[in-house]
Amino acid sequence: MQLQSRPTNRDADILAVIALEFGDYLEFFTPEQRREALLLISLTTYTGSIYLAANHFALSISTMSLPRKFGLLAGRLSRNGLLTLSIALAQSLKDYP
Repeated sequence: MQLQSRPTNRDADILAVIALEFGDYLEFFTPEQRREALLLISLTTYTGSIYLAANHFALSISTMSLPRKFGLLAGRLSRNGLLTLSIALAQSLKDYP
């Protein structure tokens, strides 16, 4: 007998975490912080580690202006969550006047 796993709505969970942790907080990021966040998340998706990405990013520039809470949240997200956050950040940059 084969067990079927219960369907989960992982994407909705990810969006809920982002909304809960950040809400309108992303709107308070400067355009530079949004670009920085997008690059950091892109590096994280590529390397598979927020910590490795942050170290690489820190070596590339003199400072990181992102709040620590951003790194803590990104460290808890799955690969799909990182992609969702990347899309949200890219959209916020696109919509920024």
